[in-house]
Amino acid sequence: GIYFVLVKSERDQIDTATFCPKDGPLSVTTVLIDRTDGINAVQGADLRDLLLDTAAAIPPHGQLRIYEVTASEGLAAPIVSVCNPGSAKDGSFFDENLKRKQQKYEERFKGPIDDLIRGMKTDAKADSSPIMEAIQEISVQDFANENAVRKLLVVSDLMQHTASFSLYKDVPDVEAFRASAYGRKVEPDLLGVEIELHILVSSSGKQNDEVGMFWFSWLTEIGANLLGSRTLHG
Repeated sequence: GIYFVLVKSERDQIDTATFCPKDGPLSVTTVLIDRTDGINAVQGADLRDLLLDTAAAIPPHGQLRIYEVTASEGLAAPIVSVCNPGSAKDGSFFDENLKRKQQKYEERFKGPIDDLIRGMKTDAKADSSPIMEAIQEISVQDFANENAVRKLLVVSDLMQHTASFSLYKDVPDVEAFRASAYGRKVEPDLLGVEIELHILVSSSGKQNDEVGMFWFSWLTEIGANLLGSRTLHG
C-alpha cells in the first residue's frame, strides 16, 4: 500500500508528458540553433555530438529545450522540451520503471536532433537572421525563474541581420548599440544566465573577430555569465 501511495504521489508532482516537476524544473538548459544558413556534413556531425552531450549532462529533473532561429519573426515552439526523469542508478525505490522513462526521455530528443541536422544540411541562406530577437524571447519564456540554474547555448554564425540592424553593414560600439532604439528594443534579461557560444563558420566574408568581440562585450555588459566560445569543426 505504501508503495502505491508513493508512486501516486510522485506522479502527482511530475508532468507525465514532459517528465518535468509541476512546480518547475530544477534547471533549464536551452539551446538556440541558427538555421539561417546551411551547414556541411562535418559541422553536422560536430553539432550532433554537442547536442547529445548536452542532453546527457542534464541533471535529474532538469529541463532541456532546443529552439531554431529562422528568417521568420517570432520564435517557434521548441523542437525539444523535456526533463530528465532520472535513471535507475538513482535508486528511487518507488518508481517502478525508471529505465523505461529514461528510454522515453532519450527518444524525445534523439529523433528531433537527427531531423534538425538533416534539415540544416539543405538549408539555403535566409534573407534575415533575427538572433537577438530569439534570445530575448527565450529569456522571457525559459529564464524567468531565477531560482533555477539557467544555461543558454547559442549555435550560430552570430551574423545578426534584420531590416533595422545588420552586422553585415558594420559592427557598432557596444555602448552606442545598447543606447540605440533598436538595442533597447532587443536587449534581453540574461542576468546570471550561463552562456556558451558555439560558432558556425559563415558563408560570408563579413564574419570576423570584430563581430565576435561585439557579441562577447554585449552579452557581458547585459549581465550574462559568458562561459566561453568555440568554433564548430568544418
